[in-house]
Amino acid sequence: VGEAARTVPSVVEVIAAGATVLIEPDGAAVRAAAAGAHTADRGHTDATGEVTVAVRYDGPDLGDDGARLIAAHTWAPWTVSFVGFAPGFGYLVRDDVVPGSVLWRPRRAESRPRVPAGSVAIAAGYCGVYPRSSPGGWHLIGTTDAPMFDPRRDQPALLAPGMRVRFVAL
Repeated sequence: VGEAARTVPSVVEVIAAGATVLIEPDGAAVRAAAAGAHTADRGHTDATGEVTVAVRYDGPDLGDDGARLIAAHTWAPWTVSFVGFAPGFGYLVRDDVVPGSVLWRPRRAESRPRVPAGSVAIAAGYCGVYPRSSPGGWHLIGTTDAPMFDPRRDQPALLAPGMRVRFVAL
């Protein structure tokens, strides 16, 4: 997608999401805003810009294959595909999360009326961390203290499309 942006002079960025595409036009205001954004304000990043999220794998939906699920969840970094549902809620993906894999679980038949902030969850090929308490229909596999959304930061959301996220077990 980035190559497509370079072939159209008036386009700065093209970001694909689940079923949409964001096209960022060239302009002084957009460039100024982009210049002010940097990963240092996004939390725990390493030299490559990868965000590390420490997780207590204590979720009620780990199931009988919990050890395999934890190993698979922490094995490789995830990529933020898009952000939505709630401010700071990133939809994370990985190529190896396919139907039949230990990390693939359909959405729950019934949503929970309240999922606590910091809950790490999976559903339908995605992983996410609930930035605040809200209803939710994903399978809860763990919890984190990482602040996914803080309106006092220069960049309130810890995650942004295209970022890589590595989960580590506490």
